[in-house]
Amino acid sequence: MLRVRKRRWPRACALLAGIGALGLLWFNLLYYPGIGLDGIDGDNAGAALTGAAKAFAESESLLFNRLLDSDQLTKPDGGIVAWATVALRTRDGQDLRAWVSLQWTRTWGWNRYACHLLADPRDRILFSESQLGIGSMNKVRYVLRRLWAEELRRFREVSRVLL
Repeated sequence: MLRVRKRRWPRACALLAGIGALGLLWFNLLYYPGIGLDGIDGDNAGAALTGAAKAFAESESLLFNRLLDSDQLTKPDGGIVAWATVALRTRDGQDLRAWVSLQWTRTWGWNRYACHLLADPRDRILFSESQLGIGSMNKVRYVLRRLWAEELRRFREVSRVLL
């Protein structure tokens, strides 16, 4: 009689996919938010916002110009939320704006809450039906590519901060 081997590769692939998903969760929730912001006191929100904005600009291959407007709010538990609009410039001189939002807690220090371009020229395609063609699957593909690009940008930012 012939012995039939059970194939183990589906289990191995599922295990590797699970490990990869847990790794991405760990990176995005615990590691990336605080990288480069260590050692900045809770009283110095401006330095934390500037550091996060400079790292974001460098990871997008943009030039940091200045913080345009910033504000902060102290929560009842002693935590601080700070946010700013940032002036950035492309290599060819085009002005862009970004939003940077940070949160400070006693246990974790400063962490990124949000860093993204405002009115990103790459996002115009989402609001123009003629540029995408017929159907919404192209929009879904575009959004998934943008999510993946944002993940890669975060990895670039971490690698530049560490090196």
